[in-house]
Amino acid sequence: MPSIRYMQVQDKDQVYRIECEAFSTPWPKDAFEEDSIYDRFILFDGDTVLGYIFCHSVIDECTIVNFAIDSAYRRQGYGSMLLDHALKATLPKEVKYIYLDVRASNLAAQSIYLKFGFRTIGIRRHYYSQPDEDSLIMQKILEGNADEKL
Repeated sequence: MPSIRYMQVQDKDQVYRIECEAFSTPWPKDAFEEDSIYDRFILFDGDTVLGYIFCHSVIDECTIVNFAIDSAYRRQGYGSMLLDHALKATLPKEVKYIYLDVRASNLAAQSIYLKFGFRTIGIRRHYYSQPDEDSLIMQKILEGNADEKL
């Protein structure tokens, strides 16, 4: 059974490989090597990284800035497992709003977010490149104690 922990230095090569596989315009490799302002979690089994998620919280908002599962492990519930853990672990009680951007064509990711109570609140035209595509801005609103909602 896979486990979840904070990303460590030894994870960066596997995380970067997943990043390059998952995104047509991946973050640069050095973004995974330096200390970060993000809460960075990985899902792993033994020595194998199956996926990762990066979140950033400021005052009453949290943004999911990067999230991917290795293609060999998709559609097995690992994305939901990782998202659930990250939301519970990173949300201070004062967080009321969680945001993310997702490609308009990425229906698999959208279905996970909808399952977690996110809703589409806007569109960023031409947000993504290679190919050019709109982003859906999704939001989840928390009321009261975040632990009670997730």
